[in-house]
Amino acid sequence: MSLSAHAVVIKDEEILLVQREDFKVWVLPEGQVEKGESVAQAAVREVSEETGIEVVLTGLLGIYFMPHWIGDTHNVVFAARPVGGTLQPQQGEADDVRYFRVDRLPERLPWWHRQPIRDAIAGVRYNAVWQQDVRWPADWISAREVFALRDQGALPASLIHASWEVWCREPQPDEQWREINEE
Repeated sequence: MSLSAHAVVIKDEEILLVQREDFKVWVLPEGQVEKGESVAQAAVREVSEETGIEVVLTGLLGIYFMPHWIGDTHNVVFAARPVGGTLQPQQGEADDVRYFRVDRLPERLPWWHRQPIRDAIAGVRYNAVWQQDVRWPADWISAREVFALRDQGALPASLIHASWEVWCREPQPDEQWREINEE
């Protein structure tokens, strides 16, 4: 099981996104929680490490569980606002960082990052608990092999382009669902 922290950073109705160096997709600032740090501290640290922006967390959106991704992954997602720093991609972390209008999000945004953005814009706090059944494509090499290639700087362009088709689409009805019903 892994635990990661994400932040939906909102400034003037725009969302801060990071373009990953490996798959060239746009994502929310995020990363693994390190030993001795809280999930909230991890979210703040990851935004700074990836974008150069300092943030204050404004609320907990919820937990987004991906049971079939690269192991069980629990993503704890916070809403945040910028309070300082200089927007620039950090070497080794991102190719690009920028704010996008909510109605003009990039096409190459994985579908499992879209729901937390929707929840943040809708003002959801504390009760967004989703299961997102993202599965590593069966016809690809294993996730472990992909990340080993990435770490060697050798991801094939064909794999990068294939990832866009699988990840950057709307989810199917059986791929994500709320686990808490609002009443």
